[in-house]
Amino acid sequence: MNSVLFENCIKNKKNIKFLLIDKEFVEGQKEFNLTRKKTDFTSLFNKIKNVIEIIDNNFIFVLFYEYFFNVKSILKYDVKEQIIDSL
Repeated sequence: MNSVLFENCIKNKKNIKFLLIDKEFVEGQKEFNLTRKKTDFTSLFNKIKNVIEIIDNNFIFVLFYEYFFNVKSILKYDVKEQIIDSL
């Protein structure tokens, strides 16, 4: 990643998009539970990828609602890595 380009985007507030993944984005699906298998996230992650492909030439931050995964504690490192790898 080009850090100078990224810094200019932040300063100028251009070419940066935030994609909030919340219950509305999921459209009626039940809350996700981290005890589910990796394949359970496939449809959600495919939907996220489709949106990201439309938003081209931007830095994109994918943000999950605090309790999106139905966990009321900090995600464990391996679970976080699994989510990132899947996405």
